[in-house]
Amino acid sequence: MQKETVFIFDERRATDREPVDMLAEGVVPNLNESISCKLLDMSDSGVKVELLNADIIPDKIKLYIPEMDSLMECKIVRRNGRELGLHIENRVQFG
Repeated sequence: MQKETVFIFDERRATDREPVDMLAEGVVPNLNESISCKLLDMSDSGVKVELLNADIIPDKIKLYIPEMDSLMECKIVRRNGRELGLHIENRVQFG
């Protein structure tokens, strides 16, 4: 008789993520410029982005998403090379 291997993962996300393909602008506090990035997936409480020079981004960032006309204040909760996992702390919807 074969034993079945079962993997149990500790899922910490409160809501499901949906794949997205949108561009955004990261606004870093105390810098006079924005940084272009690509949204990879999104949930009600977080977003995963890909960008060049992710290592220079501080722990807090504002993310403007033109396609949604919204601004999100985010905290970085995960760093993995060019990808950042962001927790949305506040969201402002324009228009």
